[in-house]
Amino acid sequence: MKISKCSLYVLCCLFIQQSLLSATYISMPQNKWSNNGGQSNCGICIPQPNDDIIINQDFELSANLIVNGSLTITEQATLTVNPLQSDFQVIIGQSGKLNLHEGGHLAIQSDLLIQAGSIIEIDSGTILQIAQNIIVEEMSTQFKLYGLLFVQGNLINQHQSNITGTGHYIVEGNIINNGFLLGRQGGEDGILPIKLGEFNITRTNNGARLSWHTLDEQNFDYFIVEKSIDGTNFYNIGELKAKGAANKVTSYEFTDPNITNQKQYYRLQAIDLDGSREFFEIKSLDASYIKINAYPNPCKIGDHLQIMSSQPIKSFQICNEFGTIITSISGLINENNLSLQTTNTKSGIYFVTIRTENQSFVEKILME
Repeated sequence: MKISKCSLYVLCCLFIQQSLLSATYISMPQNKWSNNGGQSNCGICIPQPNDDIIINQDFELSANLIVNGSLTITEQATLTVNPLQSDFQVIIGQSGKLNLHEGGHLAIQSDLLIQAGSIIEIDSGTILQIAQNIIVEEMSTQFKLYGLLFVQGNLINQHQSNITGTGHYIVEGNIINNGFLLGRQGGEDGILPIKLGEFNITRTNNGARLSWHTLDEQNFDYFIVEKSIDGTNFYNIGELKAKGAANKVTSYEFTDPNITNQKQYYRLQAIDLDGSREFFEIKSLDASYIKINAYPNPCKIGDHLQIMSSQPIKSFQICNEFGTIITSISGLINENNLSLQTTNTKSGIYFVTIRTENQSFVEKILME
């Protein structure tokens, strides 16, 4: 079968058009993209209106953004959109979908226009921040708000669209409302909840060490630390008062000394000054017993100090009794057994810190 040049041209155009319709762009470091069209680490690629976009790390997009496909911001990632023209509106189109997963943050430095038939899902612990106005065009829009909607301009709901959910909202301008419904306790004077940064759990000699930080705190009262053995039924194991401020990184730590040799779950609950509360992502710790030996102990200068672990060692550090670091190796060592030379070591007390995948141990060593 012969294909004319004209037919071949049409087929190529259709293929290219179909490729554009189905492209998926995934954020990469340094504000670059990877997409299913074969381009990787592309710094000049710009997603087209019908493309799907996945943001899984902090990303800054300087472009006129129109979403007729989907825009998904994964946990703890931030997307900042800077339109090329000051009067351009970021548009979630008639078939578009915006989804912010827990911990995600979308900052739009312009108006946001939400058209009929679009789907907006803002999960708990997320922030949708609009520098100017948000305009909801049609009543067929599905808008579910469980995080924070922060509008620095006006909120304009033109056609009785229902915005459902139990999220917070702040509107610094005017609310022009023809049917705006929001299940946030406290009414229209919503408060800015905290923005949680990293939340990590490691096992130490003293138990499970929980560490986290906040990026912003306003009208925030205290944290409740909760624990569960089955991942479903949680109970209170401690409370920490707020100590941070707006636009400031603040660190917190909490140690659970009562751990067992099994998997256990932790979560944070944030309580605002008005009594409203917010739950954050559940984290787990596999506290199954890990055996670590350091021998001989005492160790004679010149002998090799042997370290044996039942799980791969990720890093270790040796300090003297004054806290001075003698040697340190970090990164993925992935060895269960280490042999350390002590020829140049002085007599005294040393502390060896050994870290596995999610646990940390300290051994006291006497050098003679």
